Amino acid sequence: LLHVVVPAALGPATPLTAATDFDPERTVREQAEAREQLAIVARRLAAQGAAVETEVVVANQVAPAILGRCRHEDHDLIAMTTAGRSGGQRLLVGSVAEACVAGAEC
Repeated sequence: LLHVVVPAALGPATPLTAATDFDPERTVREQAEAREQLAIVARRLAAQGAAVETEVVVANQVAPAILGRCRHEDHDLIAMTTAGRSGGQRLLVGSVAEACVAGAEC
């Protein structure tokens, strides 16, 4: 199970937002929350007999992080959940799932 945390910006993303304008405390909190959520899912899957590994990574772009991990580990399936974005947010942010489908080798 992989969760990619994008460094949390101090303010709204704009074309002028500098790459260094991030909130490290929020990013650390989001990593901890992601680890807790993955642990919950991992326990449920393990109770059903699945061998489960979890990993939380920090990356500026989600799809390349997912695809890179899949290539590195030679996975043959990507299953994704939604981040809950729709409408304008989806248009601005783009679709991670679409990028993964387009770039996946599996």
